[in-house]
Amino acid sequence: MAKATLRKPESRRFWAETGACLDEARRVVGWTLEQLAQEVARDPRQVRRWIAGEEQTQLAVVFAVEPLRQPFVVALAKLANCEVVTEIRVRRTA
Repeated sequence: MAKATLRKPESRRFWAETGACLDEARRVVGWTLEQLAQEVARDPRQVRRWIAGEEQTQLAVVFAVEPLRQPFVVALAKLANCEVVTEIRVRRTA
């Protein structure tokens, strides 16, 4: 079997950055850490480790929680230096 040496990204930094995005999304929806843990069906200590960057945030688990999707994606977009624009459109009928 062939072996490959894969370059390890700065995983701890990445974990901390995605954890911060999760924490921002939690604050946007107005949840406590315990409420967030309940919504993602995880122990609050594990969620705390995600936010602290001690463990890799399980993105699919977070994304599965509907109220977290938009604020989490916005936080990730900011992390990627994307411009986030809020726009309101009102369509009037004649």
